[in-house]
Amino acid sequence: MNAYPATSDFTAQEQTNEFIYSLSNNSLCGLEQIEKTDLHCHSGRSGSLHYLLKDKKITHILQPHRFESLNHMQQFYYDNVKKYFRCKKDGLQKRWEASLARTKDDNIKILVLSFTSSKIKFVGGIQPFIKIIDQLHAKYAHNTIFLPELSFERTCNIDLEFEFLDEILEQNWFKSIDICNDEFAQPIERFKKIFTKAKEYSLR
Repeated sequence: MNAYPATSDFTAQEQTNEFIYSLSNNSLCGLEQIEKTDLHCHSGRSGSLHYLLKDKKITHILQPHRFESLNHMQQFYYDNVKKYFRCKKDGLQKRWEASLARTKDDNIKILVLSFTSSKIKFVGGIQPFIKIIDQLHAKYAHNTIFLPELSFERTCNIDLEFEFLDEILEQNWFKSIDICNDEFAQPIERFKKIFTKAKEYSLR
């Protein structure tokens, strides 16, 4: 996350200094109060654990003081988030909701939020998907500049994804594209036609 140019009571330099101080002192409260940008955020993983679990009245989950590795973090996510919010439609939407609600709590002023193409199909196609996300954005983060990103899993069937790409991009809703997950699943060169098509629609 980056310090965001001041818009209220603090100058840009004051916010930058406060950001550095809060980060150096592990002050989450201090970090939350500073206006920021988030230029790469995964929609299904960025919500508050407390927010997700409060409706389920689950109180026994203890988040580690620190994660020892990315694998440790990933395992905690599977054991304590996906366990209760598997990819059923309501569970998926709850994770999206939590991401946008956290955006407001974290004082994010510009957000690039990434959605995998497979989840668009999961909720019934691009138009139902856009309706869901636009409603969540309006309800939980309407003061945040929202720049949605279309993400393709490295393990995906590229030909199948490409078949539906025009249908998605012609909505002019997504602002950029990304490739995610296992970098060794298949060579990046195979995604060339995906990037070429995205460029035709002026995506970054």
